[in-house]
Amino acid sequence: MDSTGPAIVSCPTNTLEFAVDGGGVTATVSWTAPSARDYHDNILLLGTSLIPDMYPGDTQVGEFNITTLNEGTPGVVETKLKLGTTAVMYTFEDDAGNPANCIFSINVKDATPPTFSNCPTDGVAYTLPSLVSEWRAAWETIIASDDVDGSIGMSVPVTSPSGGLDIGSLFPSGNTTVVYTIADAAGNSANCTFVVNVVDETAPVFEGCPTNLEADAADDTTSAIVTWTS
Repeated sequence: MDSTGPAIVSCPTNTLEFAVDGGGVTATVSWTAPSARDYHDNILLLGTSLIPDMYPGDTQVGEFNITTLNEGTPGVVETKLKLGTTAVMYTFEDDAGNPANCIFSINVKDATPPTFSNCPTDGVAYTLPSLVSEWRAAWETIIASDDVDGSIGMSVPVTSPSGGLDIGSLFPSGNTTVVYTIADAAGNSANCTFVVNVVDETAPVFEGCPTNLEADAADDTTSAIVTWTS
């Protein structure tokens, strides 16, 4: 009597990792389907299925596009799955009714960083008027979005060398680097970096600069004490 189930061949032992397709929330996943062999009988592939109760909340039910599977011959599987972890089970059975299962997991993850709209990568420049040492800088509203998460809230930027500045702040003369950093729910991050250049083109002026001074040398000397207000 045959009480031994078929031997599984090429069942994935590690979780298969795939990134979502660009611009979407699903991934095209593929793998080489496992096969089975038995020393006594022919083998029947009873079917493949997704196991929703192994990963509740993440697993989806869907149909596989599976190439024709001949007895003992692996095929190629290709389908689309949503974000999250999905368990896949293959069930084989020999002529004696002995079953064998191959169970493995597929993890679809978000590996695409969010993006910025209206990031002024060419910088922002101002020329100071006379007698002014700083300027209130402004730029078009910067928007952050993600293919999976949608709109992402903007945080306060990091500015250097002068810290604590943001749109509408008074920026000192010179170059100030502004960096906005955003991250999506999967931890993918992106930066919007630009420079605010406040140009001072007004030459400095002197106050109290004396005109030509004259002093008489003392008798029998060739020098004199000269004073002025600095």
